[in-house]
Amino acid sequence: MRLRENITQKMLTLQRRINVFKYLVPTRHSFLLFLIFFYRCVYTLRTNSDCEHSQTYQSLQK
Repeated sequence: MRLRENITQKMLTLQRRINVFKYLVPTRHSFLLFLIFFYRCVYTLRTNSDCEHSQTYQSLQK
């Protein structure tokens, strides 16, 4: 009986850890996406004319 309780306790703690992990991973992922997006925005703003020029160049190449 004691062993069974111990196993259920371990299962519960494992479940809790998995839940925390599940919660952490997507938020970290979205945070990374946000950082990349933000960096790209800043980079595009900084080199706006170059970016537009390269886009027109690419469209001309097609």
